[in-house]
Amino acid sequence: APGGAARYSLGGHVSSSMLTDTFYENEALTKLVAAPHPQFADEPSRSTMKSSKSVVEASAPGTMNASLTLKSDINDVYPFGSRRFFQKAIEIFLLLACMYGALYFANFCIVAQYVGVAPAVAHLLMLVPAFIFVPVMGRVVKTSSLLQAVAEIKPGIIAKVIEETIDTQKMAATVSEKIKAEITRLGGDPSTPKDILVFFDTYAKPGSGEMGPREFRLALHCMHVHLSDARFLRLFKHFELNKDGALTAQEAAQVLWPAEAAAEAEQARRLRGKMAHGASHARLLPKRSSSTRISPAAPVSTGNSFRELPHV
Repeated sequence: APGGAARYSLGGHVSSSMLTDTFYENEALTKLVAAPHPQFADEPSRSTMKSSKSVVEASAPGTMNASLTLKSDINDVYPFGSRRFFQKAIEIFLLLACMYGALYFANFCIVAQYVGVAPAVAHLLMLVPAFIFVPVMGRVVKTSSLLQAVAEIKPGIIAKVIEETIDTQKMAATVSEKIKAEITRLGGDPSTPKDILVFFDTYAKPGSGEMGPREFRLALHCMHVHLSDARFLRLFKHFELNKDGALTAQEAAQVLWPAEAAAEAEQARRLRGKMAHGASHARLLPKRSSSTRISPAAPVSTGNSFRELPHV
């Protein structure tokens, strides 16, 4: 549906059933891919064994694709419980929007100049449907994309994601050992997370204590680690846990020493639980009564003189 939306918005009315035809073509291709090929029915997939041998071993292409194909009826996830009706509704909605735009520029904007009201007001009233169409169309495209991601699973895309995830984990393990060796070379102790500051003092931005993509890549080059742009971006996102564009010493320590980070997180969680329990227990304690005895040594000011309170 997003591709169909782009075709209609840019090229106008191409075909009223283009989205439906594309859907049925994708469905036919999915069934074709999911069907096991007789030639490779008993032969293991080389790419599967190479990229994700630890996950799926000696799996035939037909078996893998069949396991990734959704066989359940999930028409309930679509509006009105019908996938075809949803696709047709998007087509009609786009067609009406394009037709209204053509009518506005071909007729309404000319007629508005001769009406009794102010032309600006007439133009604004006629542009209201277009203003409503923009956010509504964004929601429709977003909903259609989510539904396609759930209902029309693509085995090739999932295999690519799995392959890149495994490659990123291997790169992170290798780079972690390189960083620990660099900490040792700089005079630190690689067995403790505290000495990660030695690494950041050498390669981080002066005064900020953080490393951007440029500083992190320079550090990798100094450790003789050279990666392509795509692989480096995935590696940097793996280390950058907060996804704010800067790598801090705390984030790097969590990746390099995951056991210590998990222990600290568990200790902090228990401390927060104890504090919350103490606060709730304090609220349950009874309040002091107004008849509590007050010390007679506590003076009360009355102008320029003081008098002691009597016993209550």
